[in-house]
Amino acid sequence: PIAGKTGTTQNNSDGWFIGMVPNLVTGVWTGCQDRSAHFGSTAYGQGASTALPIWALFMRRLYADPKIGIRRDAFDRPLMPMTIALDCGSLQSDQAEAREESSEFD
Repeated sequence: PIAGKTGTTQNNSDGWFIGMVPNLVTGVWTGCQDRSAHFGSTAYGQGASTALPIWALFMRRLYADPKIGIRRDAFDRPLMPMTIALDCGSLQSDQAEAREESSEFD
């Protein structure tokens, strides 16, 4: 199982993907130090088109090399559902308004 988040700058100059498996977190950034360089469109510049495929190839190589020792473990399931306050990333309090967003894939 994996969890991850893509990202893209407004002008399509940077794309990234941060991926997490139960025993490792890794990230890939695509872009250029020259801020005037950018991808031609969001379709080409978004993290899902640029960084995510690189991350997938990297992880495939990690899993294929037994000397590295990355195991295909499962995530621990929480004991109960958690609600996160979206404006600050902290656990939900009675004072903060929260919106529950989740996705689960088997």
